[in-house]
Amino acid sequence: MRKLFGTRVVLLKERSKFFGLRQETHQTPMQFANYLRHAAAQCDFDNFDTDAALVVQFVNGISNQAVRVKLLAKGKDLTLDDALTYLQVSEDIQREDANTPRVAMDATSCHAVKTSPPKTVMDRAWESCDRCGKNVHAKGKCPFINFKCFNCGRTGHLSRMCRQSKTDRYAKRQQHVNYRPNRRQKSGYQVKRTETAMLQVVRTGTPNPLTVAVTIDGHLVVMELDTGASVTIANPTLWRRIGSPVLSPPTVRLRSFSGHLVPLKGETTVSVECGGQLKQLCIRVANHAVVNVMGRDWLEVLGGAVSIKNIFKGDASIHCVGNDARLQSILDRFQTLFQPGLGHCTKIKAHLEPKPGAQAVFRKPYPVPFALQEAVEAQLRRYVELGTLTPVDRSDWAAPIVVARKSNNEIRLCADFSTGLNDRLVSDSYPIPPPEDLFQALNGGQSFSKVDLSDAYLQIELDEESKKMVVINTHKGLFQYNRLPFGVKAAPAIFQKAMDAMLTGIPKVAAYLDDIIITGASDEEHLRTLETVLSRLLDYGFRIKREKCKFMEKEVEYLGHIVSAEGLRADPKKTEAIVRMKPPQDLANLRSFLGMVNFYAPFIPHLTDIAAPLYRLLRKEVSWTWKQKESAAFEQIKSMLNSPLLLAHYDPHLPIVLAADASNVGVGAVLYHRLEDGSVRVIAHASKALNEAQRNYAQVEKEALALVYAVKKFHKYLWGRDFILLTDHKPLVSIFGSKKGVPQTAVSRLTRWCVTLMNYTFKIEYRNTKDFGHADGLSRLPLTSKELFNAEFDQKEAAGELMIRQLMEEARREMPVTAAEVAEYTQKDEILRYASTF
Repeated sequence: MRKLFGTRVVLLKERSKFFGLRQETHQTPMQFANYLRHAAAQCDFDNFDTDAALVVQFVNGISNQAVRVKLLAKGKDLTLDDALTYLQVSEDIQREDANTPRVAMDATSCHAVKTSPPKTVMDRAWESCDRCGKNVHAKGKCPFINFKCFNCGRTGHLSRMCRQSKTDRYAKRQQHVNYRPNRRQKSGYQVKRTETAMLQVVRTGTPNPLTVAVTIDGHLVVMELDTGASVTIANPTLWRRIGSPVLSPPTVRLRSFSGHLVPLKGETTVSVECGGQLKQLCIRVANHAVVNVMGRDWLEVLGGAVSIKNIFKGDASIHCVGNDARLQSILDRFQTLFQPGLGHCTKIKAHLEPKPGAQAVFRKPYPVPFALQEAVEAQLRRYVELGTLTPVDRSDWAAPIVVARKSNNEIRLCADFSTGLNDRLVSDSYPIPPPEDLFQALNGGQSFSKVDLSDAYLQIELDEESKKMVVINTHKGLFQYNRLPFGVKAAPAIFQKAMDAMLTGIPKVAAYLDDIIITGASDEEHLRTLETVLSRLLDYGFRIKREKCKFMEKEVEYLGHIVSAEGLRADPKKTEAIVRMKPPQDLANLRSFLGMVNFYAPFIPHLTDIAAPLYRLLRKEVSWTWKQKESAAFEQIKSMLNSPLLLAHYDPHLPIVLAADASNVGVGAVLYHRLEDGSVRVIAHASKALNEAQRNYAQVEKEALALVYAVKKFHKYLWGRDFILLTDHKPLVSIFGSKKGVPQTAVSRLTRWCVTLMNYTFKIEYRNTKDFGHADGLSRLPLTSKELFNAEFDQKEAAGELMIRQLMEEARREMPVTAAEVAEYTQKDEILRYASTF
């Protein structure tokens, strides 16, 4: 009791102390916030929202009354990070007010006038010096007080502060402000070295400025849009945040709208990502605190990338900054992952196993075009410097290289190991996960991140024995690979094994080779998982390709699909080639079209019914005739691929239904969730053609085959859980739904299928055919006439039939009488002997 009540007294004391805290005069807002966090940790807020308590007490205890009023106006959605961001901006503005010189302007020279409180004597004494432009000393103590100006010849100031020169430049300013690049120039926007650029906004005066989120050198930042600014400018805080890149002397003189010179630290080129575009752009860095402004130079280059969905207004941008801060904090801690260069996996080494008795193969180099030789040699030197390749004098193994051009006109060196090495290597049996397995792990995710490894395979080192086999032959001699190269047939399995080992135990994460996708049921879970994944990557020594990564997006492209919280849909970029196809002119073109459509068959219900006229042309007995019916089917398929068809994520906690049906030529199935309100969410469609023997089955057998095919097709979704099996053939309800065992009257094929379905837990239900269109349409024709039940299915069927026969033979042997004895006593019985004559 003493311990219990003693704890309550301590907690009451700590909580009382917490809500009485106030900002001390010597404390900065950040120090006060950190002090609050420490105090809150002692209060054990079990039934309190700690974040909300921190915000309340921060606002309550802040010493600046004006700031407190502004923060209270933000409402209940204010977070501590938002409050600190607002205070930082406020402090930047105050420092800017102290450092920016002011001149008198009449009412016609500006759109609005922002009033400022009168300055104290001390403020005026430490303004920017009119003699040298610096603010590190009082005006009366300037060391250049006796210096002669090179511009006007007068004594007392430097030429850069000469008023006569300023007057001349200001008079010329208008001809430079509206500078536009020559449309013939390749770069989107250029500024000449001696140009005076215009900065419309140094400190925002509007309550709801337009802002845009962009990524600069791997850092997500928010900038204010300003079409009146000639160039893009950043404050020193942003410059330090992106890693303090080396600055070169400024090529422009930057002036504010009022005509005052804005001192610059310098300028640099940065990597900018916005709206899926990646550009190298110039940014100017100011000497003091200004608003980070995206000017016309960037807008001209980025163009449509700065779309309306990237732009925020007012409080929305502040909320965005708050969310970005948590993500940025994580990314900043793992900056090593994004550094240029090649990663080096420290946990495993790849081993290539030659087949027993395999003989080494040495191939001559392929000729390299003269125009590409210099680029190839540069790439070889780069790989040697990175440690990927090592020059060797001799080798028993050698493969030629193939030179391919990338989309950015750079080249890629590919080793052609199909010339001998691959045939002499033992295949690695480690499985590559099918897409449906990966998508299932994303169920319940609200936002998604995608991580792409840089030069993925090359980050894994080969063991010493394997290095001797992986040698390339070039016009510059032999080079031995030290890392696992692309083109080796065992490489995908080796890399997938490494990824699975690295990510084991992390929920809501899937990896297909070097593409990792991450999600979470909430932003907090997503960020925790992302942090764990980045930590594992760092521990393994991998590097990430930042420009191909996506973080905390509502939807991402993954494995040819668009993944979102609602489910999956076809990627428009991937279906565009199909949508733009012209009508096929022969069977080869038609098969090519249907083959591409096959990849997206799970998205299209009744595809086999729609495509029936096209599949008819593939039959041997039908001659090629492309008429209106075929053309209509062709166009309808393309139209459906261009529509927003959606498949839901599989949820193991929702009821699941499997509907299957058969026609004379094929079987079809639909897997879906049935929700409480009666609506359905389709997970996948499937269909298959019947072979010649199966087309001769009785209709009850075809319908039963459809159920067995559907259950086996979706085995991973159904095994170990309850589900509903739907059929429009009523006799199957009795055959497969009987609780008394396999019906004795069932033929051997149905008996075999009954045994197969006994491995699953289901309830079979009957639906009338007119209410069964979703599965019926899929069965009307096979998805492709060559997609018959494959050899594996037939082998399993044969094995099942053999098992049934063996069971029946064993049962017959255990019977008290033999077949010969039955025949003998039948002949002795007068009635049975007479009956046998019929």
